[in-house]
Amino acid sequence: MERLKRMAILACLGLSWAVSAEVVWLEPVYDYGLMKEGDGPREGRARFVNKGSAPVSVLEAKPTCGCTSTRIPDDPVAPGDTAAIFFTYDPAGRPGRFNKHIKVLFDSGLRQSIGIRGNVLGTDESVAQFYPVECGPFRLSEDRLLMGNVTKGKTPNVFVNAYNLSNDTVPLRVRSGNKALRVKVSATDVAPGDVATIGLFFESAGWEKPGQFEIPVEFTSRPGSPAEEKHIIKVAGTVILPDKPSGPFVKKK
Repeated sequence: MERLKRMAILACLGLSWAVSAEVVWLEPVYDYGLMKEGDGPREGRARFVNKGSAPVSVLEAKPTCGCTSTRIPDDPVAPGDTAAIFFTYDPAGRPGRFNKHIKVLFDSGLRQSIGIRGNVLGTDESVAQFYPVECGPFRLSEDRLLMGNVTKGKTPNVFVNAYNLSNDTVPLRVRSGNKALRVKVSATDVAPGDVATIGLFFESAGWEKPGQFEIPVEFTSRPGSPAEEKHIIKVAGTVILPDKPSGPFVKKK
């Protein structure tokens, strides 16, 4: 209630004390690092120092998503003192990296933003919603990619994501079964909870004849080791010839 009163007074008087209020953050960005979804919500904090000449109070700390809750100091922070905003991130159903912000409003009118980030190692059930295909320590977003009709001479592309569900960094190798299909991989060593994106580019000019095609792509985790595991994904489509003019070209006057 007191904070609401202060905000109302500031709005009525039109005062701005932002010049005398100087807040310095000791943790402008809080990094959770790797966190396991199964361990539940985790708390973090961001400390700040009042470098101004007058006490400051935090009126609100508003996160940019519903996955984060916050707790602000109850009392004003005197000049030279340090206080903290606490926040709790809930990783349930959110595997992978995250980067969020919390908007902080002080009674001086000063508005600032702090960041929180981390990487969630998801549970089997959670990861399966986004990456349903099992492939050793990885889970793939799909294992059959359709390009549809491809006009000969064009180079369409499709992408598949691979999520590392294990607790270790895992090397991977991706090879195409045909030279007309180029492969690009965003990372060849994938950390726990990270995602590698595989881009597949079909150079149809190098395809011999029109018609349907299906190209196997070999996805290998831990290549060359005793724990090596392979999985085949497929890229399919139909090569068609460019449309031919239906009649002689007549130049308009």
